[in-house]
Amino acid sequence: MYTETAPIQTKQVIPLTTLYSTYWKPLCRFAEKLLNDEYLAEDVVADIFVKYWNRNNQFEHENQVKAFLYISTRNAALNMLQAADRLRNKQKELYHYADKFEWHVYCGQGDHAYDFEKVRHAMKDVSRRSQQVIDMLYFQNMSCADIAKSLGLSYNTVKNQRNNALKALRRQLADRRA
Repeated sequence: MYTETAPIQTKQVIPLTTLYSTYWKPLCRFAEKLLNDEYLAEDVVADIFVKYWNRNNQFEHENQVKAFLYISTRNAALNMLQAADRLRNKQKELYHYADKFEWHVYCGQGDHAYDFEKVRHAMKDVSRRSQQVIDMLYFQNMSCADIAKSLGLSYNTVKNQRNNALKALRRQLADRRA
């Protein structure tokens, strides 16, 4: 009786030094085009090689490795750009409140002149939990989801704490201005 057996699949193990010498420079150029920063691009590519090293035995052909390296590099660079955008948006939101209350102390970035110490001082009258949320959100660049996980709160509780703190800050800073 004839039975068909599945072919034995052997995975190609490509030495990391070979991959490094082949793909390091092209991946760095690729990441640099996305990020417009040579050193950041090198950091991204280095992280991708570490990621590859941790998954080394999952690839059967060099084409799969190449696809993994390029796709991972692209995704890491795009994630980095999105994180930078989120930070800029959070800072713009905080700057918006700063403009609204005319805080005029040098911050060190561009034409913006804001006194974050006045904000921190005004936060002394806000609940401790709200202080934590505002600090993590605006000064540590954490997302509401990350804050919720870190503090053991629900996502909506974090948003409510943020909104309550911003309302209190608006009131306090308006009172000090008047």
